[in-house]
Amino acid sequence: SQTTFFDGIAPTFSQQKNICPKPTPLKPIDNIASNPTTKVHISIAAFRDGPRCAQTIILALKHAKFPDRLRFTVLDQYAEEDILCEDGLNAALDELCSDFKASSLNRDKEGFIIHHSDPVENCKQNFLSHVQFGYSPADESQGPVVARSMIQSLQWGNGNKNFQPDSQDFCLITDSHMKFQQDW
Repeated sequence: SQTTFFDGIAPTFSQQKNICPKPTPLKPIDNIASNPTTKVHISIAAFRDGPRCAQTIILALKHAKFPDRLRFTVLDQYAEEDILCEDGLNAALDELCSDFKASSLNRDKEGFIIHHSDPVENCKQNFLSHVQFGYSPADESQGPVVARSMIQSLQWGNGNKNFQPDSQDFCLITDSHMKFQQDW
């Protein structure tokens, strides 16, 4: 007889594999995802999580199939003794951009604008131009829903159209301690 979750007996591991098959990604219903101008706006509400927030951004950039399409808006809710996400990101970009310089991956071919003669500094400036930060003291936090609302205010209130989603863009709300699959 088939064991179910409802008969009071826990299923074995092999039974669990049959209950929860590996999901397959959905196929896009149109060509918006393959359009080179389509952006992905990523909102991150970080609560006293600066280093992991920076790591989340780095992994998103490092593993993205099209990192130049990503736009990050971060609300960093911090205490005085915390490392800020922006500081962690600056430090991590030194290593990430050095890796790009040493690898065969040339980000300039994906549309980055050259600002500096130093390829590492150029890489850093290009990535940083895709990230905006807002700050709020952690002791004034009102929870993740209010923080996400504040992020939307950052996106729409700064007048920078680079961070304002339009009808053809994708939006992703994520936590400040996430990982991303290669070529996401």
